[in-house]
Amino acid sequence: MLTLSEAREKAAELIDEKIPSTLSLHNWKAKGVISEPVDYENKGAAGGRVGFYPNYVIIEIAIAAVLKEKLTLKRIAKARSLFMDMAAEEGQPQFDREKAENLFKDLKQNFDLEQKLFEQMKATDDPEKKSELARRMVDIADQQLLLNFYAENWQDFEHRLKEAEE
Repeated sequence: MLTLSEAREKAAELIDEKIPSTLSLHNWKAKGVISEPVDYENKGAAGGRVGFYPNYVIIEIAIAAVLKEKLTLKRIAKARSLFMDMAAEEGQPQFDREKAENLFKDLKQNFDLEQKLFEQMKATDDPEKKSELARRMVDIADQQLLLNFYAENWQDFEHRLKEAEE
């Protein structure tokens, strides 16, 4: 476990992009862009309360710093949530070969679902039905794109972090 300031410094070593201030990272935490602290320590009246974060928050900070050039914080938080739902294992996100294969299977299933929805959309004359089917197709594609973005970056930064620690 480490403090947010320590995580910020380590994330800065992984990427060329500018890492936001610790205050901004607290804002990211509140928006779900990075993890919450898993423990706290009271430092007394002068020191306040210090949060301790899981080590993988370094990766989350690096990913968010890179993706914020392309996505809003709200969309990064959604991507993180989708990834954590898929990759979390006993509280610790893991993205191994099995999870990558499962992600690929999910992408294929969602592609097949999008194809079905597209065929249904072509077969109906009801404009409301077409609109609803189109919205569902866009939602599926959007979720898969976000998850794919996050998963690719997770693998990259996890590898960089391991190299930096060796």
